[in-house]
Amino acid sequence: MEKENDSSCIDTDSLENPVYRIAEGLKEEGYAPAGRLGIKQNEPNRLDPNMVGILKERKAIEKSFFGFKYNQPQRAFHLGTIWINDEDKGAKEDKKWILEVCGKKYESKLTELVEKLALPYNVQVETILSRKTPKLETYLSDIGK
Repeated sequence: MEKENDSSCIDTDSLENPVYRIAEGLKEEGYAPAGRLGIKQNEPNRLDPNMVGILKERKAIEKSFFGFKYNQPQRAFHLGTIWINDEDKGAKEDKKWILEVCGKKYESKLTELVEKLALPYNVQVETILSRKTPKLETYLSDIGK
């Protein structure tokens, strides 16, 4: 017996996972998605399906060297992480997401944003302030130092 060509057999897990829509929502709001270590991720397929980090770009610092002016880029602030699935943290994709915030100053704004991003999924968002100040973006060159 020949199997019918059924579109429901197509693996759509990556498209249905909320992390990819959250990453797009973060970009629309001026943030950049990050991986587990705080490394910026421009490609949604590189994101961990269980979490997404939140980076906020910072303006470059204007410097001068022997009269030559240049802009020195700054690392983005790593403001937090949205945990979609993490048993240890109590996050479950279809029930409760955990927002870990780095920086008291950003707590209410990020909570409001993540609650908005969570609306289509009908899940509770629990916010935890993990640090009083933001962390800095991690670069690949930082790994192993």
